[in-house]
Amino acid sequence: MQLTDTQKQVISHEGSPLLVTAGPGSGKTRVLVEKTIKLIKSGTRKILALTFSNKAAEEILERLKSNLSAEEMEYVNIGTFHSFCLELVLDRGNMIGLPASLTVIESEKDKIELLKKILNKVGHQDIKEKSSQSILNKISKYKQKFEYPSEESEDFIYIFEAYNNLMLEHRLIDYDDILFYAYRLLNEKPQVARMYNRIYKTVFIDEAQDLNEAQYDIIYSLCINLKNIIMIGDEKQSIYGFNGSSSHYMTERFLNDFNPKHIIMKENFRSTQQIIKASMGIKNYADNIGMYPLEGEVLIVRKTNEHLEAEWIVEKILEQVKNGNPWVENTLSYENIAVLARNRYVFQELEKSLKKHNIPYNFRTTTKLLESVTQEMQIFENGLKFMTNPHNQITKRTLDDVILFDDRLSVNDKKYLLTARPKSGVEVPVQVFESIVKAWSIILHDNESFIQALKEIENTINSIEEDEYIKQNLELLFKDIEMWKSHWRRYCTLVVTGNRNLIHFKNQMALGKTSYYNHEGVTLSTVHMAKGLEYDVVFIMGMCEGIFPDYRATDHIQLQEERNNMFVALTRAKRVCYLSFPDFRFMPWGSEKKQKPSRYLIEISEALQEEADIN
Repeated sequence: MQLTDTQKQVISHEGSPLLVTAGPGSGKTRVLVEKTIKLIKSGTRKILALTFSNKAAEEILERLKSNLSAEEMEYVNIGTFHSFCLELVLDRGNMIGLPASLTVIESEKDKIELLKKILNKVGHQDIKEKSSQSILNKISKYKQKFEYPSEESEDFIYIFEAYNNLMLEHRLIDYDDILFYAYRLLNEKPQVARMYNRIYKTVFIDEAQDLNEAQYDIIYSLCINLKNIIMIGDEKQSIYGFNGSSSHYMTERFLNDFNPKHIIMKENFRSTQQIIKASMGIKNYADNIGMYPLEGEVLIVRKTNEHLEAEWIVEKILEQVKNGNPWVENTLSYENIAVLARNRYVFQELEKSLKKHNIPYNFRTTTKLLESVTQEMQIFENGLKFMTNPHNQITKRTLDDVILFDDRLSVNDKKYLLTARPKSGVEVPVQVFESIVKAWSIILHDNESFIQALKEIENTINSIEEDEYIKQNLELLFKDIEMWKSHWRRYCTLVVTGNRNLIHFKNQMALGKTSYYNHEGVTLSTVHMAKGLEYDVVFIMGMCEGIFPDYRATDHIQLQEERNNMFVALTRAKRVCYLSFPDFRFMPWGSEKKQKPSRYLIEISEALQEEADIN
């Protein structure tokens, strides 16, 4: 497909900051890729592109790899904000007094254990009675804003300082620290920012409407003297206000600070005409141009209750997979279909119906690090943590609960871990325990032999498969082993042989880079998790007042974000969108409650100039 005049304008622009407003389906990723290729081919030095998800970064990288040589790819650095900032902190952290060999804390349990050590020293009951998680959340909010809690109580200030100091004592940093320490480096050590300005002559910021204050401050510190900074985003898709994100940083701060040229990409190449009309009913942007020739379909469906709504969706899915859809040229598979909802609990009846009809489905969830389930692989996992960070006393205590070590050796001695033997009462079969220690030995000798180490454990389990304890845990053990294999294989696709090491692997895991997402079957997703995705056929269910928009949205900003959520949900559909709602919902206390159709349904039916069974 040929580039439009607007797309060409973005690609050819250079020499001054640029803001690109790119609506859904406007070819934003293609433009970013084409502009990068043009810059590299014309001899521009290194390019830095920052985005918000590993998936978005990978998509851009894959497209570039098919157009640039391996040598040319060396001039491109594409990643998430957190991955870029972590690299900066690990490489230069010593300049602001950070210890070497920091690792990212992966487990909420470990954070709580660290906090409890602090709370035990605080005598005031009002602090101790608060939940550990709520205190961690409060600490996190201050870190995210790069603020010191000077207005808080003396007890909280003590907890805040002691917790952060203890993290560093254990050579640990968390997600918030990554950005905080990167910001400190760029501001306290201006030579660091100057160094990056020499390296990167062009910086792209993708999905700029999702920036929060901390991320914008980092960009400002990094790019204030840079001419070629390009922000690409769409304020109508700003839906992460609960995380402090706001399109204000793109539409106001960036304009004031950098005075960029502003180009609007109006064309929509993704969605059919009816979907564009419906989305314009939600966010009235009269200059949007629908480029897809097909009319498509948007249908509003009313059912008596949630059960009948779910059954209708399932019947429609089965019918379309069997017979196809007139608006979809190719064979329609389950993978081309998504069901979206404002909140996850809306899917309860649908899940039952999908299972009843044997329809495969997957849930799009937040990228959370999976932890081993079985005791054997938990021991293996904690051994890995200890190898990468022997200063982490939380891991050491966890190991000490089940393992005896030869304490004549220093914990920093590589052989220390290999002296492990199980404590009496630990259920792990001796042969399996010995295979775990052997696996550690293999990894210590050569990090690249990670799969071989896992096979050592796997082969031992296979050799004693008839053991009663192993029989009971066999399936879970193999699932845990396969999970670790999957993480390592994914890591190997990201990092070339010779550059792989255990610390880097564990940090990449903590950033979610090694997670594998299951795409099989119909996708069920909240609107927030569907951002950036597209499907031929989309169902949006539970379209009732109080659900969509959410009843918790009360002020203008919150209601505006709910409207953005609806806009994002509609524009995930390429050809067809079905919107459904029940007249009655079952409440947790057992009774049925009459529902009011979402205000958005009325606006959509008016935009389509069609009557719908809503009133």
